[in-house]
Amino acid sequence: MSILDETVVFHPDSWKDWDWKSLSGLPLGEVSLTAADGAQLFGWYVESRQVFAAAKPPKSFSLIEGAEHNSTDQVGGAAYFQQWAEFVPPVIRW
Repeated sequence: MSILDETVVFHPDSWKDWDWKSLSGLPLGEVSLTAADGAQLFGWYVESRQVFAAAKPPKSFSLIEGAEHNSTDQVGGAAYFQQWAEFVPPVIRW
């Protein structure tokens, strides 16, 4: 392995067959699907409000109707960025 691979490339750990539902403390629902390229995928689903309720403060919740996983900034627009601008400064110590 080159020095570049060791320092820049992310090498994930192998899959751990743990009881993720118990470890997370969340009501995880199992999801299985086939990606467009034919790969079989498995994951968990949990309602965002349940994750928020379980999170420790500081926290903030914003539901962005019509947004998908990678489109919250585009769909949420100025209101999305405004919420970030209000949340981050008191939480992060510069």
